[in-house]
Amino acid sequence: MTFAEALKSLREQHNMTQSDLAKQIDVTQRTISYYEIGKGVSGDPNILNL
Repeated sequence: MTFAEALKSLREQHNMTQSDLAKQIDVTQRTISYYEIGKGVSGDPNILNL
């Protein structure tokens, strides 16, 4: 399972929208979307907030 797949699965298991998760870690919904499709993860310091 990739990071993108795991992130989406865990988010859905916790009944969270991308916007909910984004607010929790102080990023935009678009950032979460990029994470979930496998873009924008490498070297991104916001990942540590997850």
